[in-house]
Amino acid sequence: MKLTAAAGLAWTDDFWEWLKGIGTLPFRLVNMLPIVPRLMVYAVFCLALFGIGVTHVKAIMLNRGRWMRKDGSDLFFGYFFGTGKLQHASIYNDAHRLLRDRTWLLISAAGAAYYMENHRPASKLKAFSLSLIRLPLAAIGFFEMLIRVGLGFVYLWAAWGIHWVLLTVLQGLSWLLIPVWGVIDRRMRVEQHCPHCYLTFRVPGYLCPECGRIHKDLVPGKTGILTARCRCGKFLPAALLTGRSRLDSVCPKCGRPLATAGAREFSLQLIGGNNSGKTAYLAAFQHIYRMWGGKGGRVEIRPFPEESFQELEHMYMGGYTLESSKTSARTYSMVHRYRNGKKDSIVIYDIPDEVLISGIYEQNPLNFAYSNGILIVFDPASMRSVRRENERLGERIPEGSYSPEESETEDVITEFIQQFSRLNNRSSSRMTKTPLAVLVNKTDLRSVSRRVGKEAVGRKYRSDPAAFGNDIQAAESRLCREYLILLGLSNVVNNLESVFSNIRYFSVSAMGHAQKENVPFAPAGIMEPIIWIGRRNRWRPELLQKVSGETAGTARPERGTAQKGT
Repeated sequence: MKLTAAAGLAWTDDFWEWLKGIGTLPFRLVNMLPIVPRLMVYAVFCLALFGIGVTHVKAIMLNRGRWMRKDGSDLFFGYFFGTGKLQHASIYNDAHRLLRDRTWLLISAAGAAYYMENHRPASKLKAFSLSLIRLPLAAIGFFEMLIRVGLGFVYLWAAWGIHWVLLTVLQGLSWLLIPVWGVIDRRMRVEQHCPHCYLTFRVPGYLCPECGRIHKDLVPGKTGILTARCRCGKFLPAALLTGRSRLDSVCPKCGRPLATAGAREFSLQLIGGNNSGKTAYLAAFQHIYRMWGGKGGRVEIRPFPEESFQELEHMYMGGYTLESSKTSARTYSMVHRYRNGKKDSIVIYDIPDEVLISGIYEQNPLNFAYSNGILIVFDPASMRSVRRENERLGERIPEGSYSPEESETEDVITEFIQQFSRLNNRSSSRMTKTPLAVLVNKTDLRSVSRRVGKEAVGRKYRSDPAAFGNDIQAAESRLCREYLILLGLSNVVNNLESVFSNIRYFSVSAMGHAQKENVPFAPAGIMEPIIWIGRRNRWRPELLQKVSGETAGTARPERGTAQKGT
């Protein structure tokens, strides 16, 4: 047995020595030549090796732009999901073709001889000189091509096999990574809503920054795990972790632009009657929030659409408001970009009363179902008794700054409750937990200020702080609620409190004074309602609180849970 093993090892050693001898035979024969022929042979061999390497590189460069397009998409399949195999086949087909072609590599002996053969110089002397050079070059080129084709054939098939194995292994690994990255990406997505068609979605359409094509399937998958290639050739981030949310986005249904992608939304519905002060409230809120919210560089606030916010800012600084659309809701978004790369946004839907109380609503469906909170703006000046009391106090309310229809507020709120209940499939016996803030506006009016103004709230609170849980906002809420009942709106209060279990009343002054040209707003109580709704949703209240504290300083931390009618 030992003799058999020893004989086998000896045979193996002899075989490898024989192979080694065969492999080195050409070099030993060449080394037997004189120095000049020997150098020429080595030069031809090096030229052939150089030609093989350049052939492979050129074949790769010719095919690196070939990608397999996904059916029904403007994206290409990823390199390890079809494109790699396509390029692999094309590279080696072209490489074998180029290997046998002596016409393209002019810096080789064969290529130079081909060039001289086809070049016709004007000078006869130059032509004669080239013919003398071409003959030895052609001879050298012949042997160069023999070596190039022979060794190149072996090299390319070896490279083909190694490349195929690597592609297969990496493709298998990529298939395993797709579900992993898919789960990570899905967990990072947030629910978004189109402000135009009100579609709810998690993956918007992303715009290619190079060609503007919309990609609705830009997610980790066969088109790429981390990046994907657009039809125009631009590589795009395919996952949220690789920066997909930095791309401009559109609604996947209606195709209209969105404020941002991948940002958690804090959405509010703003409702009120004609001339109630909704637009003034929006103008005041955006001014205060944008001025103070980004102080210190902790967060960048980007308004969208920018032209709408410019219009609101002009109103704020000019001391006036413009009539908003009566047929459609307007959407105002403020996107927050934090230092850690995270994003979220405040989205406010300004809903005209005509949209709620007319048939227009059916063509313009508002999805109250995804609201984080609702703001109802009530204008006391719409009540005849308030206007009369204000005149007795020596302050006349200009006509046109209020709605003369006293029943309008009740009609708007009644229709709102019906639509809200229908969209949320709410039964009459089930209350909703969506926070509702009722804003008693225009507390700058004397008749309103003496009832629910800052001083009136302070007196009410100081009379018995314990009765309000040591929370001045609870005193404000109770005082505003009692004021609405005093004005004959007890049915409105009861209807709201029969639907919303989380309700609070606030006194605000959106403009701070009657409309005066070129007199900026002097608002009060603007931030507190949104801070309260933010807390109910656990939505980054520290930024809202920071803004409120720096601008007003009147809000106190709330204690306990808000109760109906407090």
